Amino acid sequence: MKEPYPGFNKGRMTIQEAKMINKEKGKHFFDKDTMKFFDSRIETDALRFGQLIDDKYFVTSEKDGDQPRKFTVREFNPLTGGVSTVGDFQEFSTREVARKFAWCLADGHDAEVCRQKVGLKK
Repeated sequence: MKEPYPGFNKGRMTIQEAKMINKEKGKHFFDKDTMKFFDSRIETDALRFGQLIDDKYFVTSEKDGDQPRKFTVREFNPLTGGVSTVGDFQEFSTREVARKFAWCLADGHDAEVCRQKVGLKK
């Protein structure tokens, strides 16, 4: 089986490696200016020792003006360096619920099942 990305070690993709690959692939998701524009943060407390959940999921938070910070589950693709939103943007009111949703996805469930498992109704 071909390695998805040189130096990639399944089970150990870190957020730092994701940032590096994103930049190398000409993407700008993690750029300082992009993160500042969206008032976005990588929720490192939702990671496991800095590693992405199932080598692809992580949680961001964004703040819109005076509104409370909300949380979004993201999926990283090491082949393209791209980042996509899983579920809805700012779908979660707490980091813990977003983290549980990401772990549910890592267990192979789809977003709708994971919403139910974490107590959200769509």
